[in-house]
This record gives sequence, structure tokens and C-alpha cells, in this order.
Amino acid sequence: MAKQSGYLEADLQMLVIGLVQANTEIRCTAETVRVTAQDVSLSFVEIEPSDRLLLAQLTFAFHRRRAGK
Repeated sequence: MAKQSGYLEADLQMLVIGLVQANTEIRCTAETVRVTAQDVSLSFVEIEPSDRLLLAQLTFAFHRRRAGK
């Protein structure tokens, strides 16, 4: 994920991921895996099963579109 201006480094992050096209928010807890100057890699430790499925579907669709270019 791209770092936001208010990012504070911590082992666990409480996230709210706004999905504009789906008109919904995903609230979850994630563990920090790696931090770079621009990005943060996370591993979800607490997320609703339906939210996990939605993120998986969006990720698949994103990569399928990229592969088609």
C-alpha cells in the first residue's frame, strides 16, 4: 500500500480501506511486513471473510487487466 501522509510506523496497523467503486469500506488489522520510502507491505491478521474475498477478487481483476495490456 502507498504510504499516507499521516503514516506512523508500528508493528500492527488498523486500516480502513475505502473502495469507491464498490461503495464500501474494509476495516481490518494488519501486521507490517516491510517498509520502503513510498510503500508499506502488510499481512492481514484480522479481516472479515467477506472482506478478504472482496480484496482477492479486486486483486485478481487488477492483475488480469494489467496482463492484457
